[in-house]
Amino acid sequence: GAAKRAGPRTVVCYICGREFGKSSIEIHEKQCVKKFEDAEAQKPPRERKPLPTRPEVREGATREERNEAAKAVHEAEVMAHCPGCGRTFKDEATMHRHQKSCSSGGGGGHASSFGGGGRRLPPEMEAAAEAKAKEFEAMLAKEGKGPGAAGGGGGAAKRTGPRTVVCYVCGREFGKSSIDIHEKQCIKKFEDAEAQKPPGQRKPLPTRPEVGEGATREEWNEAAKAVHEAEVMAHCPGCGRSFKDEATMQRHQKSCTGDSHRPPPSAGRSEGRTSSGGRQLPPEMEAAAEAKRKEFESMIAKEGSGGGARRSTGGRQLPPEMEAAAEAKRKEFEDMIAKEGRGSSAGGGGARRTGPRTVVCYVCGREFGRSSIEIHEKQCIKKWEDAEEQKPPHERKPLPQRPEVDEGATREERNEAAKAVHEAQVMAHCQGCGRTFKDEDTLRKHAKSCKDSGGLSSSGRHLPPEMEAAAEAKRPEFEAQMAAERSGSAGGGAGGRRAGPRTVVCYICGREFGKSSIEIHEKQCAKKWEDAEASKPPHERKPLPHRPEVGEGATREERNEAARAAHEAQVMVPCPGCGRRFKDAETMARHKKGCHGTQASSGSFHEGPDEDVLDR
Repeated sequence: GAAKRAGPRTVVCYICGREFGKSSIEIHEKQCVKKFEDAEAQKPPRERKPLPTRPEVREGATREERNEAAKAVHEAEVMAHCPGCGRTFKDEATMHRHQKSCSSGGGGGHASSFGGGGRRLPPEMEAAAEAKAKEFEAMLAKEGKGPGAAGGGGGAAKRTGPRTVVCYVCGREFGKSSIDIHEKQCIKKFEDAEAQKPPGQRKPLPTRPEVGEGATREEWNEAAKAVHEAEVMAHCPGCGRSFKDEATMQRHQKSCTGDSHRPPPSAGRSEGRTSSGGRQLPPEMEAAAEAKRKEFESMIAKEGSGGGARRSTGGRQLPPEMEAAAEAKRKEFEDMIAKEGRGSSAGGGGARRTGPRTVVCYVCGREFGRSSIEIHEKQCIKKWEDAEEQKPPHERKPLPQRPEVDEGATREERNEAAKAVHEAQVMAHCQGCGRTFKDEDTLRKHAKSCKDSGGLSSSGRHLPPEMEAAAEAKRPEFEAQMAAERSGSAGGGAGGRRAGPRTVVCYICGREFGKSSIEIHEKQCAKKWEDAEASKPPHERKPLPHRPEVGEGATREERNEAARAAHEAQVMVPCPGCGRRFKDAETMARHKKGCHGTQASSGSFHEGPDEDVLDR
């Protein structure tokens, strides 16, 4: 029974790939199907995608297996795949942006010779692009043989191998747990696509590659790629290049300068008979080119991997002004690999290696590489200010404050501080349940169904008198239910502790945070409080709330109750008419206009024996 409880509680939608509760997945799928069809109807007919196929799973499959099948269908039939490196993206626009900087040449028919939009590069740029691709491949090869891998014995080499498995039908990569599910879907999709073609143009199903029993995953992947390229991809009869389908190959043939009536050349002959720009050499030059190629191959065999730095990938000698730069680049890369190897071989460096490699932006909360975070922050701040200028003045937010961390803080501590600032100063907070949302629109949608808003409607307005009594009657019932759940969970000693809250309440703002980020947040929150009070007139300023005092062995629930009491007593503003409390004076002033509490005929509010006249 324990294994079943540990499984996922959500169900993955095979169309959009998001997760939903099992009670709402059916409702969502109907809406998602309609949304998908409406979006595809807006595209030109040749760019439309068919509706994804519902995954077929066995009758007694677990929810985890169903989720794996749904993810495989979403990745295979909905996401966009880069023809160069094989990575997947949520849509075509994101993939096209990636292609502009994609430096991989695998899987997409020599993508290094093409621009980001799939167009062929001019001859003068093709050599440089090919050199970049070879440099990238050499870098990956050196990383596999570098100092970090050499010290780990035989196990290190296995860890550097691929973690994904290539599908021999479509040529894309998948996790080892989902490749079986994907292949069934991919075979069915292949057969359905071929059935739509005229009989004379149909292809047979690719043959599953045969590898030895003890073959590694890398050997399987190589065999699968070879089957996919030989039996699925379309080959240009002029230059011999391979393309993902016939339509792409036909577009290429319009600009192909090879002999379009000649059968595809073999790998050995095409290099000697074709120039680096893809043009067919004249017969009188072919013998000289073949001799040059063999001379270059013998030189590389003698020099090993060192000779490649001084020659371009086409075998031509680099100009002197480029040779020095190429040599400097190679040495810089070797020094970087050597430093990484020395850092990883140190005894105490294990903890640092496991830390994050990305840096969190405190404005938008997203992660970026350390070399690009400074560039991003400037753009993100400008984007924030432009967005806030479009809002009415009373709805504008100030620019978030950069988190203050110690000089020797680790990247993990800096990221925690940035997340705390983003959550406290950027995200929208529900006044009812305390949950945080990325913006006000999302919060308003949540507020319509939030059940913890007490006597307030989902938009924060006071309920009418006829609805307030019903809401008040429901509240004791809800509190009794929560008390029963707490008493039931307190039966076992350890079980009661697990049922307690996982978040910690801030006594200044009253919001909830994780136990690892509450200290960072409290410093930021106290500074924000003091800055806000300093901008008020002296007679309206409030002192900083006092930290609640609790016993040394107090539980987290008791500490949270004390923090809420301190926040309510020292920060929130009570209504003198009905006694309810509000987050600030402006909210309380808006409430007073419709407050139905005890109110004298003169318009003054009364509280007990003392009359606190507010409206004069």
